[in-house]
Amino acid sequence: MHISLQEWVIKPVVFESEPRPGGMLIQTIPSYRLPRETLLREVRMIENLGVDIQTEMKMGRDFTLQELKDQGYETVIIGIGTSKGLNLNIKVQKPVV
Repeated sequence: MHISLQEWVIKPVVFESEPRPGGMLIQTIPSYRLPRETLLREVRMIENLGVDIQTEMKMGRDFTLQELKDQGYETVIIGIGTSKGLNLNIKVQKPVV
């Protein structure tokens, strides 16, 4: 069965802050573990379903929630990645051999 979002009333848009779509998968997983061709094929499949992916679009810098509302967006789902690490300050003891 072929599914197309174009048949629905909704027109989903993804605003990606990075230059390439793929989020944390492309930012953090090395290409030898997740080949870029595989990831890009998945992104193209999502786009072919009718999802508009706009890159280098950061909330607060390039648009605001109010601007999206003013443009007619009725629903906004915010999914943020964790591109910066967090130090947990856990003391690690040397393993006993």
